[in-house]
Amino acid sequence: MRDEDCILETQDLSKSFPGVYALSGFDFQLGYGEIHGLLGENGAGKSTFIKLLNGLYAPDRGSVIVQNERIDRPDPILVNQKGIKFVHQDLSVFPYLSILENVCMNNYPRTRLGTINWKKGREHVSALLRDFRLDIDPDTKLTELSIGQKQLIEIISNVSQNARVVVLDEPTASLGDSEKNKLFEVMRSLKASGISVIFISHILEEVLSICDRITVIRDGRKVGTYDNRDLTKEFLIEKIVGERIDEETGQRSTENAQGHPEGEVALELSEVTYKHLFQGISLKVRFGQVVGILGLLGSGKTEIANLCFGLYRPPHGHIEIRGERVNRMTPLQAIRSGIGYVTEDRHRSGIFRFLSVTRNCSICILESLRGALGIVNRPHESRLVSGTVDSLDIRIASPAQEIRQLSGGNQQKVLLGRWLLADQKILILDEPTKGVDVGARNEFYRILRTLKEEQRAILVLTSDHREALAISDRLFLLKSGRLVEYEGLRGATPRDVLSRLTGD
Repeated sequence: MRDEDCILETQDLSKSFPGVYALSGFDFQLGYGEIHGLLGENGAGKSTFIKLLNGLYAPDRGSVIVQNERIDRPDPILVNQKGIKFVHQDLSVFPYLSILENVCMNNYPRTRLGTINWKKGREHVSALLRDFRLDIDPDTKLTELSIGQKQLIEIISNVSQNARVVVLDEPTASLGDSEKNKLFEVMRSLKASGISVIFISHILEEVLSICDRITVIRDGRKVGTYDNRDLTKEFLIEKIVGERIDEETGQRSTENAQGHPEGEVALELSEVTYKHLFQGISLKVRFGQVVGILGLLGSGKTEIANLCFGLYRPPHGHIEIRGERVNRMTPLQAIRSGIGYVTEDRHRSGIFRFLSVTRNCSICILESLRGALGIVNRPHESRLVSGTVDSLDIRIASPAQEIRQLSGGNQQKVLLGRWLLADQKILILDEPTKGVDVGARNEFYRILRTLKEEQRAILVLTSDHREALAISDRLFLLKSGRLVEYEGLRGATPRDVLSRLTGD
């Protein structure tokens, strides 16, 4: 691509951290009105590239060029003025304000007296909503919207502020199919209006369906940029991981296909009801077994996980742990009963962002590490955490590194390591590979198989039908408030499972 055809370009962009080269000599070109996909494993350098682009990190060397103007040291204010906008996986909206207030937050129209011209603002926002074919009242509070609608409002807010480039970081991770389709419509509208889009996603089918060109990054270096003409998912997987990986099956074991072990029941739900989401559901999870619950977004699967961990209490039905009925479950009681819970939203309810990997991993065993004077035995703590880091192959510069500096996949491993270090025998994993790349996903599946062989009981809740099929010894579908076991798991295909979940 010629320089004059680029709205955004990076040359020799590089960034290192102690012991880690996060990005090295990265050259990237984005054309006018182009949707450009960016692919790579967790830790490949995508997040570092984005943070360099928006000025959160200063590059060791290299530069960013916006419309032929070279910027050696980007900063967030300058980048914003240049029209480069970012929509992150974790939304940065004001949920208790209206759509009108969110969109106009940084640029309220004014009357001659300097007060806010609400009428003009409402007309402006209404026009934007019509342009994106969203039939929503501008005065609607964002708390009343779905996650997908909130995401679209954030995109609209950025576009209304003279956006030239919109960077979408894992925008579909929490969206259902209809919301994804709406997002893709918006992306095509942006392209048609001359706005360029950088689209980061781990879902290869999405990237192939929407992008004009695709850049693959691996180990901090660009593998290549490819025109999306005759590209295949298999080709991209090879470029992303450097070797062939069976992404469809997650290397599903023959034991999964043949049946499930009849071990002791670790966790049981009996006729549990919660609000309008599900009624009278029953479930048994045995030791040495992976049980999957597949449900669409909003189906209530996360609420099942929260009930099992004592965050919610069911008005009807009961929960048993190792055959003992629990009447008033609390999170503390769940932990003491041997349950570990990796939540869907690791950023809000999982990691301690500004603490080290060591502190995040050992947080649940601090009492056992205290000596006679109540002081934590730090050397022993370090040895335990180092062993967990090695066993789970967590890629870090040092255990003292802040967890916020890790890739999503490695953060997820730390959260799992937290419960393994506490020797929890019952594990509840809600969307364990959300926002995780192909390679890290298969590594997570390998870890699950190992944990199953250690006779742990594992309950996985997911909206990914391929994942559900790949990992489950027994699979349940959560649909229309009912939990039904999927019969005929042996020989089933992802198409079969998805058809059963979405059919009448």
